[in-house]
Amino acid sequence: MARKKTPNVLDELLGNKATEPAEGNIRIPESRNAGILTNQRSGRRTKETYYLSAEIVDTLETARYNLRQMATTEKRKQISKSSIVEMALQLAFEDLEVQEQDSQIAQRIVERRR
Repeated sequence: MARKKTPNVLDELLGNKATEPAEGNIRIPESRNAGILTNQRSGRRTKETYYLSAEIVDTLETARYNLRQMATTEKRKQISKSSIVEMALQLAFEDLEVQEQDSQIAQRIVERRR
């Protein structure tokens, strides 16, 4: 499904010639998940915002501190809260894919909603 071109209203008002983006630079995913997969393959990161409990935020900070203490000097720079969250989600999704309803995340979410 092709996306309609968004008009450049500012350039039209100012009388400037609208510039076209280089072909291949625009990638519009068919679904939100497709965009995430595209970003994984290209190595780009996307900023997202989620609400976490204060307890989880404190635990995340403690985990970051502890992991940095365990790591070599070179690896310490790579350990961030974002990298921890990304790895934790990746592990949870892999478990969900393999174990389905028996996965830890499925069990906890289903249990929590009952």
